[in-house]
Amino acid sequence: MKKTACYHFDGFNEFYSLLNYSLINKKNEFSIKNEKRRLELVKCFYGLGYLASYEIKNKYITVYLKDYLLDTHFRKLKIISSPGRPIACSIKILNYYSKNYNNLILSTDKGLLTLTEAIKKNTGGIILFGFD
Repeated sequence: MKKTACYHFDGFNEFYSLLNYSLINKKNEFSIKNEKRRLELVKCFYGLGYLASYEIKNKYITVYLKDYLLDTHFRKLKIISSPGRPIACSIKILNYYSKNYNNLILSTDKGLLTLTEAIKKNTGGIILFGFD
């Protein structure tokens, strides 16, 4: 039996909201509750170079933003899938999306992956975020 992609939007929406709040108010850090899916998301953003660093303290993850991001990148961050409308795609469709978005974060049966990681692992999944 093939494993299906697992996705949870509550943690992603909270992360997205805190990120936008920090950017609007010119704060370079925020904290989010430490859960596996949120930590995977933070690691994806860190791996893409959008975060300066992060640290895990007790039950929270403190995320530190790069200073130049307060004016640029995340203004173009888009949530692509929603709980009522998940956008699932195969590896072939990912190649099409790679032309429209510089980076994507996907929920796959191998965990959260960036676009390049998904292509390397030859797997599709549910597209969560996209960056123009």
